[in-house]
Amino acid sequence: MSGAGGTVVNSDGAACAGAFCGMETACCDAGGAVKSTNWRFVGTGGNFAQTTSYQYAGEGMGSYVQEEVVTFYGWKVKRCCIAFPLLVAVILILIAFWPDSRLVTTTVVWTTSTSQPTTAAPSQEGQCKLWGDPHILTFDGARPSFYGTGEFYIVRTDKFMLQGQFMATPYTDGLAATRKVAVSGRVAGNQVIEVGSLDDGPVTLNGEPVLASLGMKYSAGPVELAWNQIGDLPDAAAAVFPRNIVHVTVQGGIQVDVFRFKNYIDVRVSMPKAPLGQDGVCGNFDGNAADDATDQVYARLAARVPPGESIFTTAAPPIVNARMEDMIARNCGASRLAEARATCAKESSTLGTSDRATVETCIYDVCFGSNEHALRTMRAG
Repeated sequence: MSGAGGTVVNSDGAACAGAFCGMETACCDAGGAVKSTNWRFVGTGGNFAQTTSYQYAGEGMGSYVQEEVVTFYGWKVKRCCIAFPLLVAVILILIAFWPDSRLVTTTVVWTTSTSQPTTAAPSQEGQCKLWGDPHILTFDGARPSFYGTGEFYIVRTDKFMLQGQFMATPYTDGLAATRKVAVSGRVAGNQVIEVGSLDDGPVTLNGEPVLASLGMKYSAGPVELAWNQIGDLPDAAAAVFPRNIVHVTVQGGIQVDVFRFKNYIDVRVSMPKAPLGQDGVCGNFDGNAADDATDQVYARLAARVPPGESIFTTAAPPIVNARMEDMIARNCGASRLAEARATCAKESSTLGTSDRATVETCIYDVCFGSNEHALRTMRAG
């Protein structure tokens, strides 16, 4: 008999073989194997008797080929594959928790309500400017003028006050220009900042000098002060003078810029509209320029600082001169003068004073506050 040897691998004995279409063999080896020998008939020949395995029983004409059968059992994982799932897990964790500045997390809170949803209106920002003797551009865009002397509220809210001293200069024939301002209120920590013309000396905080020279800065709680040359002038005509600008910044987005000249100042106030209302010579910031006229501010009792409310270190009482009285008699018509006297009598009563200068300066303002060139009128007479 002639024979040829071969090996047959029986993979059916492996429990996990083929479970993943053969991919499992990349990371698995067989746990062990059993070998046995079988005979495969290849043609007619002699006689064979089958036992546990086949044995040769006589010569014949056929041939059998001896085959070695290998049967695997069990599987074991390759060492190199143990680290692979750990590596994948680490990568997934890094991806999940890697910080990303572009990530925005939005939390939605649901509540039960029968009312319609509302959206809070954005805060309205505005500016008011004072220049010259003094002309004013209110928050709402009106152009009143206040020529009478004394102490006035420029802006007054429940948390912020800006008072101004309107005083005559050698160049205004008794009519007022803004000479000094004082800032206070809760937004300033109830501290008082006074800024006047260059002739009025240094800026003070609670009566103490600060900002001794140009270029200095000073801070005290919610108050930030700076004296520099940075800022646009409210009055372009003043560009011929050196710039000396003091910036007063307090809480609530409020900034007061004071442009200091030799014997007067110009002022710019930048602030959001006060939620609980405001008033003063800068108007009531209600979106209506028509109600910011000089006589209407007086009629609302919003112009003059009442006795006992002044925050200035040194008072500036109202003063009326003969030229102002002469102009009232000459240029304020009878009906207008009657309205002015009624408005100013009401103000005087509310202020609790019968001071003649207080009344007469009020009458002058009501009569001529809509005239931006009252000084020219006075000099022309």
